[in-house]
Amino acid sequence: MKYSVFYSELTRGLSLKTQSGIFDKSSIKRSFEAECFRDAIDNASEIWDEIKMTGRIPVLLVDQLEEPYFTSIRSNLHEYRRIVKGNIEMITCPDLKGIDIICNEEGKIMSLPLNRSLTDNHEVYDIVAGTMILAGNDHEGETIGLTEDQLVEGYNYFKLPQIFVLSDEEGEVEVLDCSIEMARIMKLNLIPNVSMK
Repeated sequence: MKYSVFYSELTRGLSLKTQSGIFDKSSIKRSFEAECFRDAIDNASEIWDEIKMTGRIPVLLVDQLEEPYFTSIRSNLHEYRRIVKGNIEMITCPDLKGIDIICNEEGKIMSLPLNRSLTDNHEVYDIVAGTMILAGNDHEGETIGLTEDQLVEGYNYFKLPQIFVLSDEEGEVEVLDCSIEMARIMKLNLIPNVSMK
C-alpha cells in the first residue's frame, strides 16, 4: 500500500496516511510503500524528528468520512480547541484501553457532522460529532502522546469511515462502515453523512 507524509494545515505539521486519502496532492512531501500502518509509522522518520525537535506529541486525528491519520500537535488547551472547533471534552471508549478521545463537547448541539461511533464490548453506545484527537494520558490526568502500539490500535479501531442512517419512526441510528473510497466520493460530492430510513 502507498503511504505519504504530507503537511496538514489543521495540525500545522507533518502527517501520515495512505496516499489515496490525501485530497491536496501538493501537500505531499514524500511517498513510499509499506505493508501496513505500523510499517508506515516506522518509515515516517520526518514526523518523529519533528516531534523530537519541537516538543509536539504523537496523536491520531479522525475526521468525518476520512481515514485516521498520524500527526503531531502541541499539547495545550488552545490547540485542542482550535482543532475540534470549540470547547473540548475528554472521553474514553471502553473498547480502546489507555486512549483518550478529545472532541468538541457541543459537537451534536452545534450540528457538526457525525464522525464515528463508540462501542463498549462491540455495542454502540454513543456517536462523536466533529473532529476527534486520539491521545494518551499519564494516569494523573496529563495528556501525552500515543505509543506506537496505541497509534496502531486507534487506527485499526477507527480505520473505516462510517455512515449513519436515522430511523424516522424510532429515532434510532444505524451505523454502517463504508470504504475509504466510498467516503471520498460522498465528501467530494457533498453527500450528507446522515440519511433517513
